[in-house]
Amino acid sequence: MGHICITALKRDGWLPTSNSRVCSIHFITGRPSDDPLHPDYAPSRLPHRPVKAKGMERYNRSKGRISVAIQPEEEEVEMTEVIHSECNNDQDPKHQNILIGTDLSMGDIEDLQKENAAIIKHIKSLEAKLQELQDQTSKSTVYDLHDDKKIKFFTGLPSAAVFFTLLTYLTTAWTPKTSTLSPENQFFPVLMKLRLGLTHRHLAYQFKCSYGTVSAIFHDWLEIMSHRLQYTLAISRRPTQEYTTAVPEPTLQ
Repeated sequence: MGHICITALKRDGWLPTSNSRVCSIHFITGRPSDDPLHPDYAPSRLPHRPVKAKGMERYNRSKGRISVAIQPEEEEVEMTEVIHSECNNDQDPKHQNILIGTDLSMGDIEDLQKENAAIIKHIKSLEAKLQELQDQTSKSTVYDLHDDKKIKFFTGLPSAAVFFTLLTYLTTAWTPKTSTLSPENQFFPVLMKLRLGLTHRHLAYQFKCSYGTVSAIFHDWLEIMSHRLQYTLAISRRPTQEYTTAVPEPTLQ
């Protein structure tokens, strides 16, 4: 018999021996409990002590509170284990290989890469052709600049050769600010305006550019023509020694 049972009995003049036993009638549930909080952890139903009926009620209430407090912790632990397990599955290379293998094989991926490279190459080829066509369009004109009759009519210059010679002279040490049109397609409408008095808007329609572009071209070329051609005319008009040398008048005899 344990020390707890002897203390619970508390009978004067009673000395327990090794053969002493406690009957099941002295326990509320009919047998002892291993739970220290349970009323039957020690004999509680004794003839010389009143029975406390509320002992089991208090035990059940305390046990319920403990179970409620423990349950969220257990659920949190279970959820943590589930999340950890899912993370491990996501990081498992074998698992990833299986998922990829069910969708695309390595051969399929290589075919897609080759197809993508071919598409990129085709796009670059189309972009190059587009740029070439744009360059040709910017250099093209509605007029044949090598036709002497048209050059003479629209610009007043005697021939196409004179037109290109004058163009080369002006652009030797100077580059037009506007790059929308080629230099010859800029110089030609400038001469057309000076000879025929055409408006900027009319020239914009003829050369397929904006009104502002024609205006910028005209002022740009007019400035360089005024500077270079005025200098040329001044050189050509400089008197020579032949005309400046005084010739003595003959004297009458």
